Amino acid sequence: MHPTMPPTTLPRTAPPRPTPPAPGTARPPAALPAPAFLAAFAFLAAAAPAAAQPEETRAVPGLTAPVEVLTDRWGIDHLYAENEDDLFFAQGYRAAESRLFQFEMWRRQATGTVAEILGPDELDRDIGARLHRFRKDLGDEMRYYHPRGDRIIPAFVRGINAAIERA
Repeated sequence: MHPTMPPTTLPRTAPPRPTPPAPGTARPPAALPAPAFLAAFAFLAAAAPAAAQPEETRAVPGLTAPVEVLTDRWGIDHLYAENEDDLFFAQGYRAAESRLFQFEMWRRQATGTVAEILGPDELDRDIGARLHRFRKDLGDEMRYYHPRGDRIIPAFVRGINAAIERA
């Protein structure tokens, strides 16, 4: 258990099971209990940006043509580009702006270097990752995910690296 988290109290008995509907009758649609619905609504309301983001124009080295990024009221980016390379470059760039730490952890998990930052408890995972390192043709692997994966994935990574250089 995490040292700062309070212990959880669980009920000692299971709640009563609902009685099944009589044969030939329809089951009522499932509904969220009121507290769960309110918690979900509160989460969605908190996740929505309070105000629209101001319009901004950036010159980003690595793009060959303009890319338009529209962020909706839920914070979801919608990208419009004249070519596929710029589209995935922009997607990588925007993803790195908001999730760079997540990418760093994934990189460390894949390369077996998590213990460098989280300590010796992660050594077994790191050893396993290094033993199972990918040793085949990377182009074939990328094309397995998409016929043009050997172009799309590097464009996405170039966008990530461009965001890192700008940061």
